[in-house]
Amino acid sequence: MSIEISCAENKARSVLMNAGNVMVSVSGGADSDCMIDLLYRINAELSEKNVGANIFFVFFDTGLEYKATKEHLNYLEQRYNIKIDRVKAYKSIPYAIKKYGVPFWSKRVSESIERLQKHNFDFKNAKGKRWESLWEQYPNSKAAIRWLCSDFPHPATNASYVHGLYDYLCDNPPQFAISAKCCEYAKKKTSKQYAKEHNIDMICTGIRRAEGGTRATAYKSCFDRDDEIANFRPLFWLSNNDRIEYENKYGIIHSICYTKYGLKRTGCVGCPFARNFEEEIAIIKKYEPELYIACMNIFEKSYNYRREFLNYRKLLTFI
Repeated sequence: MSIEISCAENKARSVLMNAGNVMVSVSGGADSDCMIDLLYRINAELSEKNVGANIFFVFFDTGLEYKATKEHLNYLEQRYNIKIDRVKAYKSIPYAIKKYGVPFWSKRVSESIERLQKHNFDFKNAKGKRWESLWEQYPNSKAAIRWLCSDFPHPATNASYVHGLYDYLCDNPPQFAISAKCCEYAKKKTSKQYAKEHNIDMICTGIRRAEGGTRATAYKSCFDRDDEIANFRPLFWLSNNDRIEYENKYGIIHSICYTKYGLKRTGCVGCPFARNFEEEIAIIKKYEPELYIACMNIFEKSYNYRREFLNYRKLLTFI
């Protein structure tokens, strides 16, 4: 067994010892499967010594979920003899998008565009102008304008970080509302509400640093604290090879989303943030056609806007 797996088990053992009420966020994904197995085994061992945690396994239903994921939850309950609470979203993805807008490209991009749209920002007349002059016209959108004009010192916090985005937005302003609030209301607020209602002391998630992306890079370690609640990421330091070794050692069986559909992720279904969204929606269309129709009704404007942007970027390379 790798040193990283042994360390993960030892860390989980020390964290779960007398941890109180612990919420384990179950997603139905591959990392989540390994996390459940790890925490269940370690806590069962500790419980025999009367020092284990009181674990709540929780699945937050966003209102847009694979049937395969829901079936996998049943399997997990049977395998580990546990109960997984199915909790409806504070505001479902379909409702949040209808009310606030559709996500586009990334969370940072969506949040910045949303702020500009809120103040009826004129993208076409903004091209080439410095952020100071735009701020005089839109005094309540300073941060979003600095983002658009790439005035922040850190490259990743500017629109220029996404090649061609500034020109595209100015030349082709979105004709629909853009927002990332579906992320906030479907999962984050739902999780906080559950934690409050059940007096949760610690929240466990299956984030691994090796998976990359905004979620993983937002954290520097496996443990931190938010107000009165601790956050523990039991698999944080495991590499992709470590996870494979863990799966083989403990006989982890994943959802058919992976084994049959061929999906690489089972996050928010059909999310336009995904780089391989075309491949994902093609898979959804093949295996869960009703869900595909729902995704198109909800995300189609964003899909099309992203496709147009990608074509626009190709043209930029020839100018």
